[in-house]
Amino acid sequence: MLEMIDLILFGAIVMVAALFWRGQGVRERAYRAARQHCKQVDVELLDESVALDRIWIARHGNGPMRLRRTYRFEFTVTGDERYEGQLVMLGSLVQSITLQPHRFQSLH
Repeated sequence: MLEMIDLILFGAIVMVAALFWRGQGVRERAYRAARQHCKQVDVELLDESVALDRIWIARHGNGPMRLRRTYRFEFTVTGDERYEGQLVMLGSLVQSITLQPHRFQSLH
């Protein structure tokens, strides 16, 4: 027969798995947003990925508390130099995208 500690442990494992699963969905949204932003500003997203840098709890305005995740990614203009970008997600919404100062490709 299951004891109370077993039920609590099982519940905690299920919660961690659910948070991980949801986090993967948010990461995929962050990747798509980074890829779209890079395309809009005419730079190339490198390594076709974003990496979780920080995670903490934050509130947007008077709304509920949500997880705020910061992702880092690399991009290039010329193919020779790597630059870093940062994307902040609040819950599942993109809050900001910033790119490190970089060279612009000439229009010639």
